Parts: sequence; C-alpha cells; structure tokens
Amino acid sequence: MLYASLVLALALRGGATQLSQFWENYFWPFTFLYVMWVAALFINDFYSPRHWRVNVSFFQALAKAMLVNALAAVVFFYVNYTLGIAPKTNLALLVLISTALFTLWRFLAAKFMVAPSFREPVVFLEVNDHSIEMVAALAADPASPWRVAGIICSRCALEGETLNEVPMHKDISVLPELVANHGVRTIIVGNLAFRDIKPLLYDLMLSGVAIRDAASFWEDLHSEVPMSTADADWFLASFSDVRRGPYDAFKRILDLSLAVFLVVCFWWLMALIAIGVKLTSPGPILYRQKRVGRHGRVFTLYKFRTMVADAEKEGAQWATKGDQRATKFGRILRHSHLDEFPQLWNIFRGEMSFFGPRPERPEFVEQLKLEIPFYSLRHLVKPGISGWAQINYRYGSSVEDARRKLAYDLYYIKRRSPFLDIQIGLKTLAMFFRGEGR
Repeated sequence: MLYASLVLALALRGGATQLSQFWENYFWPFTFLYVMWVAALFINDFYSPRHWRVNVSFFQALAKAMLVNALAAVVFFYVNYTLGIAPKTNLALLVLISTALFTLWRFLAAKFMVAPSFREPVVFLEVNDHSIEMVAALAADPASPWRVAGIICSRCALEGETLNEVPMHKDISVLPELVANHGVRTIIVGNLAFRDIKPLLYDLMLSGVAIRDAASFWEDLHSEVPMSTADADWFLASFSDVRRGPYDAFKRILDLSLAVFLVVCFWWLMALIAIGVKLTSPGPILYRQKRVGRHGRVFTLYKFRTMVADAEKEGAQWATKGDQRATKFGRILRHSHLDEFPQLWNIFRGEMSFFGPRPERPEFVEQLKLEIPFYSLRHLVKPGISGWAQINYRYGSSVEDARRKLAYDLYYIKRRSPFLDIQIGLKTLAMFFRGEGR
C-alpha cells in the first residue's frame, strides 16, 4: 500500500513524466524511508489487536505514527540533499493517500475477519477452571479469529448450561458430533485429556482435525506463557533445552557492538549524569546491587544512583513507581531510564544482555521461588536491560506483579529470536520517547 500510495501521488502530481522516473529516482529512497515508516507504525501500536478495528483508538495510533513519518520524511529528504529529489507536494499527497488506504484496508479486513464464516470454529476439551474463564472471554470477544463451538469438561458441574452462549458438555462422547456439526478443524486439549482419551484424539487427528494443547494455544494467542494452564510436564517439555547456539553467538556480538556504539556516542551524557548525581545529593555516583543472573549466579549490577544514600537502611524493599526514596534528579533519571547506562559494563562482562528478563535481587528471588511455581526458569538465559515483560506489563512491585511478568519472561525465553529482540528494542525506544518511566 505504501508503494501504491507513492505511485498514485506521482500520477496525480506529475502524470506519466514522474511515473517514468519511479525506478530511477523514487524506488530506493522511498524503500529506505518505508522501513522507518513501518517501524514507526509498529512503535505506535498500529498493528496491535486493540487497534485493528477502525475506531477512535485506531485513528489515534495512525495519526501519531503518520505525524512521526511525515517529520522523518522531511528530515530524510531535506538533510540528505544528495538524493537529487526534494518532494514537497508529492510527500503531502503520499501521507494523505497512504492514510486513506490504510484506513480502507483495515476497515475491509476487520469487517471480513469478524464475519462468522471467517472465524475458525474450535472445541475446548478437558480444560481446567482457569482456562474456562479464558474461554469465556474468548467467546465474548467479537474481534477474536476463533469461534468457540463447544466446551467439554467431565469435571465441571455445568452440563446443559451455556457459557457466553457456548454449550457446555460433560460427556466426552459428544466430541465427534460437535466436530461434524460445526466443521471444527481444531481441538484445544487440556493435559488430562491427552492421558485419558488418546485413541479418540488419534482418530480425529487422522480425519484432519488439528489437536493442540491448551497451554500452547493460550501462549500463541496472548504472547505469554499461561502459568495457571500449563502443568509440570508441559514446562519440562517446553524448557528442557532452550539453547540457541548460533542465535546466542550472534546476540553476544550484537550486544558488544551496540554497547561500544553507545559508549562512544553518549560518553558525554554519562559524564553529565555523573556530575548531576554528585551535585544534587550526597553519596556515591554509582549504585551497586547484587542481582541473580543466568543459572542462578549472583553478580553486581551497576546503575546511576537515583535514591538517597540510606534508602535501604531498613533492609531490602520493592522499588515502586514514584518511589519517595528517589531524589529529584533521580526521578528524572528513573523516568527516562538513563540510570541504566552503567549496565553497559555488565554487558561487557557478559553478565547481562540488552534483551532478556530483568534481573531480580537474591532476597526477592528466594521469596518468589517459594510463592511462584517455575520462577527459577527465568534464569535459563542472561538477564537484560529491557525485556518482553517490561514492554507488555506495567512497572511491578509485588508478588502478583512478579507472577504476571514471569508469564512474559518465559514466553521470551521459549520464543527468543532476532525478530523478537527487534520488537523489544523498538517498543523500548517508544517507551523512552513517550516518557513511560518509573
């Protein structure tokens, strides 16, 4: 659509003359520009499920992104004068046409995707109580790509009742009938069913029905590991080997290269921050704190000090949003995340990466291991300065917050890849520029 917008803008503005110069003058410069545009759309949540319907939030996300895109295009073309083109009217037309095409496409796509014929029917089989709550929410969501055709739960006391207009059954024998009557091509199965009714599932699989376990289904749908749905067998199968040899080697090279780049570019800013910390409150410039890293090894994490020197005179405490122990200058650093700069040293030492679960303090780790099952799995990889949990969940300061963030951390560990790291990096930059700090 971006290329179509460019062609339409050239045709409206200059007709065949400008169109004849499409490949020679416009294609490659705009290709480079469009990469930045798509990144800006992603950063502004344009591709988030909550914005895929054409409504007020959709236009807000699109307007923010296109404003950034227009400014980026102006800078790109008017600073890089060697390109030989300086589009003014063409650029304005391009922004307007692409905005219109985005809106039209999203309107048509959303309209078709919510049509019953485009929603895939699915049956949930022997899911636990927590999953039933999630099924109810899924059935009530008009934007879901799934249509819940039925729920079979032999342990539930809801025979003959409905859940958000979805029929519930206790007798497993109705499964073939549900599959046939609703054209079901996917069955979501709880772990108990895998053990108890394998022959029936095997026969359905041979007839072309996809059999998926409930935990993996919710993981794909919500981009987090469903802590209340998965059992020990699922965790063992999913996390028994999370090694990514080539990826880990590439990531280490990228970590070192990016750390060197940031030090070279921003040494002056780090020097100014150090001076600011020293002048605004008594105490050391750097704050050192023990954290738990990969395989449970404890290391020293470095930050610019943002709190008063005796902030923990009464022992370790959860840091909270708007923490009253922070100094005035420290609040600025925490809000902008500039206090994280010294962690570049942890990256050089190989104790941290740019992306991964945030490292926690040993005192809290021991508490959380007792209260949250599988908490130690987050130590299978190096901790990071930013992570999947940080961009998907608010700043946390409780055991329940730690439980919710663990669901995202485990998703990252299981699915980590260069593409996922790029998503985290872009969203982290967006949080920085929007001032979404602590």
